[in-house]
Amino acid sequence: MTDNWLARKWRSSGLVALAVVFYCLCGMLSLYFTKSLAFSDPPGGDVPWYFIRQDAIHGMCLSLYLAACLTIGTLAIKNKWPGGGAGMIVFGIIWGIAPVWQLGLIYLKSDHIFHPTAARTSWLTFESYAGDPLRWGWLLLFLFALPYVEQIKNWQKNRPD
Repeated sequence: MTDNWLARKWRSSGLVALAVVFYCLCGMLSLYFTKSLAFSDPPGGDVPWYFIRQDAIHGMCLSLYLAACLTIGTLAIKNKWPGGGAGMIVFGIIWGIAPVWQLGLIYLKSDHIFHPTAARTSWLTFESYAGDPLRWGWLLLFLFALPYVEQIKNWQKNRPD
């Protein structure tokens, strides 16, 4: 019984650690691409391209993180690993939903963000970008997803093995 308990705890802790490692790797990837795709538009310019591009790159990298967490978490639940799968899904949603939402919003409100001369956006100032109320729409998605994640956790805990 001790071996079984230890194996369950290791798998659960291992998946949570994997989520943290994926998050760190995606964060480093985001920093790398932000620096390598930088244009000559420093913070404080008229149109906030610096922040729009930075948030778009961060959203792209964390969309990979979110997809990986959802996939691995779902596979862990499907393969009946005790614990961990639902935790990985929760961490993916907690850390990934806001940047992915922001990426979608940038995609809808901007064109050609990585082409300095053809780039267009509806945000004309940093204040209009930072103060856009749609940037907080991820909270609604999070509140909508939370009960389903709780349902998955309860289902995983109570399912017959």
